[in-house]
Amino acid sequence: MIGRAYSNVDQVPSISRDLDQLCRVLLFTGRVPFSRAVEDEHVLQATVDYVPHTAIDLYRTLSVVLLRTGGEIPAVSVDTIDEDVVAEVFQDLGVAPTFEVLSLDAGLGRLRSMDEVVQFHLDALGDGRAALSLTCLGAVNRTLDQMGAPVLRIEHTRSTLRQALSRAASAMRMAEVEGSQLAAAVLRPLDTRRRRAAPPHVRSFSEQLRGVARPAEDGTWVVHTTIAAVRSLMPGGAATVPEGWSAGYGAGATVLDAEANARRALALGGAGHGPFTVLTDGSVLGLEATGVPGYGLRETDGLVLAHAREVGLRSLTLARLTVALRGLDPASFTARELAVAYGCGARSARRMLTTLQTAGVATVRGVEGPPRAGRPQAVYRIDVDRLVPRR
Repeated sequence: MIGRAYSNVDQVPSISRDLDQLCRVLLFTGRVPFSRAVEDEHVLQATVDYVPHTAIDLYRTLSVVLLRTGGEIPAVSVDTIDEDVVAEVFQDLGVAPTFEVLSLDAGLGRLRSMDEVVQFHLDALGDGRAALSLTCLGAVNRTLDQMGAPVLRIEHTRSTLRQALSRAASAMRMAEVEGSQLAAAVLRPLDTRRRRAAPPHVRSFSEQLRGVARPAEDGTWVVHTTIAAVRSLMPGGAATVPEGWSAGYGAGATVLDAEANARRALALGGAGHGPFTVLTDGSVLGLEATGVPGYGLRETDGLVLAHAREVGLRSLTLARLTVALRGLDPASFTARELAVAYGCGARSARRMLTTLQTAGVATVRGVEGPPRAGRPQAVYRIDVDRLVPRR
């Protein structure tokens, strides 16, 4: 476990990029740093989550208030925690609901600035609607305290932290399982006369992949490994491929499938691009960066291509989406759940769903309140019969 502190939330994206090279899971202490990290132009490869502020955190804070006031809870202003959760806590304590609540959501996917939250508390105190400010945000707590305003920080309880760490551990175990999938790398010398002994840099390359290079009859060299080892080289891109060689990576359910996909990836790189990785479902990692369309691999069927254009997706995206839906309930899922199943960011999943809504394939069937503090999630339904082309 690696811990990194910051004094200003603007430092979060840089710290996230550094840790993304080392960690499978990044866990933030709150929603604000979490949002700053995921909205950065750098796409994080790690699973990203945050420690929510929950009802148990508010119970703890109000207990501190009761101890300090001799058993009375004054009118309070509260930020971040959902208003319904705050009301339930006061009802459980048998206290009349005397509070003002400010959500971090400002609409259109924007979070409120620290200045807005500070002003909310100052207005509530100034109008007499609150005698004490309760904030989940460290920057707001420091600012109000420096101004002499009565403020108390809502801190995470050990129970909340334990639950968040348990989720992170589960996500890490899931990444380890996914990372154990069979993969292969195929190396081809640019000088086709190199057909016998593997040069030292090829052996070094295979060691990086935690495998052993073996020659094939066509003059290529094959390294069997795992997808986790392949992904470990991805930040280095083409720089990891030995000079004078081209490479392709592939994943598959069997050794032969992985090698076959690696050879497909190698063929894609023949146009001067790459290296690429062809996944089990036929989708290609690295293709987006080239700006070169037209590689269909397994999705070359005319019906599939025509149907993909009809729904507004690339044929590879449509095929991968179909596979991802096998692990979801197509009649009830959120954009975040789709992002996990598909293997993309939440924003990318929402863009995909917007495209499918326009095509009449996806609809919003309702809103689901999250099990922790935060913005409610839209629940989607996909008409599988309209998503998958009929022959």
